[in-house]
Amino acid sequence: MVSRKEFLGVTPMMKDLEIVEIVKGFLKSALIFADMVKEFPEGNLRVSNVAKLVDATGSGPLFDLKERCHSRFRYKETEPYNEKEKLFDLTIGSIFHEAMKLKENLYQLEVYGPRYLELEKRLGNPRPERESHRFRKIILRAEQGLREGIDDLKEMFCDVKEQLDELLKEYSKNQLLTRFLLEDRSLVQRVYGKRGLEKIFSSMFKGGIDQAYWVAGNSYLESQYFDMAHRVFKKALRRHPENEMLKFICQFSSGASSYYANDYQKALQRFKGLLRFKNHIRGKGKHIKKAEEICRKMRREYQVEQDWRRAQRANEIADELREMRPPASFGR
Repeated sequence: MVSRKEFLGVTPMMKDLEIVEIVKGFLKSALIFADMVKEFPEGNLRVSNVAKLVDATGSGPLFDLKERCHSRFRYKETEPYNEKEKLFDLTIGSIFHEAMKLKENLYQLEVYGPRYLELEKRLGNPRPERESHRFRKIILRAEQGLREGIDDLKEMFCDVKEQLDELLKEYSKNQLLTRFLLEDRSLVQRVYGKRGLEKIFSSMFKGGIDQAYWVAGNSYLESQYFDMAHRVFKKALRRHPENEMLKFICQFSSGASSYYANDYQKALQRFKGLLRFKNHIRGKGKHIKKAEEICRKMRREYQVEQDWRRAQRANEIADELREMRPPASFGR
């Protein structure tokens, strides 16, 4: 039965994608802010630096992140209340408004301050002392606000990193998120450090990053992204070169990927290699069946091309794969 939200167009996959975009948006915003922090002590922080985070119109990566958080976490009247998500949303909103204030203070210092000092020098300070004092007071306030704003944003970005750590524990079933974290490993590591990804997956899965590879790889297989599946399982195999199931699944995904890349010769070679995994691999039946189906397709396509030798080879491999398939079980 289709739920009301699915009927209205909000599917579980769309919700999973929203989480991926939120995580990606935070990581990118955190990196932009880190660059701002580097420029600040040397006095090189400019409005243009802050505009990469939030521009003059109030839009930009941080604005997009805030809006996504509001949409996903704030307006969920029909869904269970999640305090961690609500806190994350509030903190992101606060970061956005602090960044806007920081940009305004920086604009005062970068644009109005130098212009006033230049005008004062050129005209010999014709304005009353009261007005001069008032403007200098505004500039001093902007300088103080800039320092405090940077410090406050540092603390809030640290808070969000910790909050995201807690949230990710609840998103272990989001296969798209697991795939994103593995695909954009370098982005994650630039924010969380070299071993940050391993720590994240240790909190998400009992099996840590090894389980994450299985989740992502199987998700790619289900979506028939065989090239991506092979890439993920190959990385897992480097970690556990003795694992027979990983060897099998790498062989299968490489063969399927080669077929869809129109490299039939390589596909047949890879599927032929599956025959050595005859007895000691559990859960291989559906992959063997898929490999057999692909071999039958290649046989038909070779027949169309009147390449009878390769057609026969494809058929022979398909027959051998069929013999490997476990017998069907029938319930009473």
